[in-house]
Amino acid sequence: MEKLWRVGNFNFITEEEYNAGIRDLQRIKRCMALYNLNTPENASAMYEALRLRPEFFETVIGDQFLHKLVTIVVSADVDKQRKLLSHKQEYAEVLEFIQSEAIPFEEKYKEILSLGGIEDSLEEQTEKKKGFSFFIKSLLHHR
Repeated sequence: MEKLWRVGNFNFITEEEYNAGIRDLQRIKRCMALYNLNTPENASAMYEALRLRPEFFETVIGDQFLHKLVTIVVSADVDKQRKLLSHKQEYAEVLEFIQSEAIPFEEKYKEILSLGGIEDSLEEQTEKKKGFSFFIKSLLHHR
């Protein structure tokens, strides 16, 4: 039975592959120490940078790390899309409610929705403001 070299959960057949696995593990630790890779933006940036240097990792340990970065980015994107769809669904439900309830609501609250009373009160307020400003101007003018 031949000797297996172990790094984490990975077994390597030769000492050379084992050393390459150790180097990959050290590179991953440096990447994680330098950047918070739990955010999708950082994980995406790190993945793009590593994709441009395919020789950076030598073993399946590096491949697994790249896979983890992709998973972080894709999961965040899926969550974002799910939230967007949820908001669209809520908006559609509200819009449907408004459209189906608009006519009964108008009938029920016809007096409240009539603008006659509101327009009169606005005109009265405008007249009061005009009268008040005239009163102030006359006081200032008499001094």
